[in-house]
Amino acid sequence: MSVIETLSIVEIIADLKAQNREHGLDAKTVADYREAMTEGAKFPPVAVFRSAAGTFLADGFHRYEAARLEAFTSIECDIRTGTLRDAILYAVGANADHGLKRTNADKRRAVMLMLEDDEWSGWSNREIARRCRVDEALVRRMRDDTAVKPQSGERSFVHPKTGKPATMNVAAIGKPAQKPASPPVQGVSGGNVIELAGRLESHLGRGQATAARPSTPSRT
Repeated sequence: MSVIETLSIVEIIADLKAQNREHGLDAKTVADYREAMTEGAKFPPVAVFRSAAGTFLADGFHRYEAARLEAFTSIECDIRTGTLRDAILYAVGANADHGLKRTNADKRRAVMLMLEDDEWSGWSNREIARRCRVDEALVRRMRDDTAVKPQSGERSFVHPKTGKPATMNVAAIGKPAQKPASPPVQGVSGGNVIELAGRLESHLGRGQATAARPSTPSRT
């Protein structure tokens, strides 16, 4: 349930966590809204969520920015009860049917925000699609693309130096190192090993017997 009220501009917190545009605000759209406002055009109320922590903007960032730059002291708001997190969840589906049309990148950003969240990622593809107001197939593809495949042993991460996505194989982490296999005896087949060992033992036996035999004193 929500109520429509006019709030002071300074009362509204435009936290960028709830701004779901891939490339931020569109300067031309803000400029167009400013011009329309000065000419008396009436815009739909912006959506905000109010809690003890403050009043957070959830939808209408271009309208809010245009009003702020035009030095308007107040703006009409659709006020709902909730926190910044509620505003973020509302924002993933904002502008689906009004305002500046969302790009495909904007839609993917919304879906990714939910898939990377500890709680929201546990929701079904259908529910995430409903919240983001996108096709369920998009959610399914993105979940499959970002899911870690256990059999691959690979994990994705952002390289701390380059800042670019990278992968590493972690299958062997925590496992004892395997000793390299001893190289096979060159030139000796498996069938000849026993025969070779017997000859070696016989040879050593004769050598030991010779070494143990006392020498015969020489006759002078």
